[in-house]
Amino acid sequence: MRAPVALLGTFTVLSTAHGFIVRPKVVHSRRSGGAERTCRACSRRQAKGQPAIERERPAERQFISILSADGTEQRLPVASASSFPLWFIDGDEQVDDAGRKHVTQVPGPNAELGWVNPRSYSELWVPEGSPAPAMKLCLGMLMKDGVPRYVMPMVDLVVSKGGRKWRNRGLNSVPVAHTWEPVERAAAGSVFLSAYAEERVEGSETDSMWGAIAEKLPVTDAFTDIVSVLADPPEELDIGSGFHVLVAEVAVPGSGPGGSSVVAAARDGGRVRVFLSDVSEPADLLDLEEMGKGGIRGVAALGFDVVSVANGGESEFLPEVYRPFFKPGE
Repeated sequence: MRAPVALLGTFTVLSTAHGFIVRPKVVHSRRSGGAERTCRACSRRQAKGQPAIERERPAERQFISILSADGTEQRLPVASASSFPLWFIDGDEQVDDAGRKHVTQVPGPNAELGWVNPRSYSELWVPEGSPAPAMKLCLGMLMKDGVPRYVMPMVDLVVSKGGRKWRNRGLNSVPVAHTWEPVERAAAGSVFLSAYAEERVEGSETDSMWGAIAEKLPVTDAFTDIVSVLADPPEELDIGSGFHVLVAEVAVPGSGPGGSSVVAAARDGGRVRVFLSDVSEPADLLDLEEMGKGGIRGVAALGFDVVSVANGGESEFLPEVYRPFFKPGE
């Protein structure tokens, strides 16, 4: 079957060529053939006599789980959430004359201009032969009529090309969290961000291994950045009515100059999971997810599988709005 065509840019792979990437510690591993490597999570599985878990390509999620303080859960169709404007605070850009940070809206679907819906809740499409941008860990906040309601883990996969920053690089190029939780927990400083990447073991078609990108990162600074922008928004930010999502970077100490949040991510065939929670051992959440126990109280989550697809830049149907990214100079 022919691979799907993606209007997608590029994605960072784990590589020692970048000084800011630290080899992740092993927190989980698995052999789909039945024998498992010894690690903390897998040792518990073996002790309980649990078999290895076979993994198939996930179905696209149809609903977002919205958690409440009392433990109840509501579901929101992703089709509705995908219409909410998505804004990123560009922390690496200079502030304006009034001292405010620059904010950029991700272009949403627009048939007239040619933009497609870039959001995905289960996959990140990577075109074959693409170079790779970095992934930044972030905190997202949903607002209704300018009032904060929910928080969620997010990532930023921006690519700079042709003097522009590209987030909408086509279908499935902007991963979005599939579980949100009340904003009060982040405001109280009681939750932390943890992120993990899984990759195939080199030289094997069946072995895979989870590694920690970062664990238990405080999100108070990112929360403060969002609140500060809301208190004195730049001219381009219009969130006074309706639903909006505003996203700020979460710093990863030691990952780059000045505590930059640029981190490594999974290569083709791997997976990325990001959790916002107060769990003492956040790596254990990987096990719960594998067993299908989603919507855990007090755990907001983002997850995507990295899928290699045909390069949309070779398509004769490439919309003009994407041509400066895929075919610069033409």
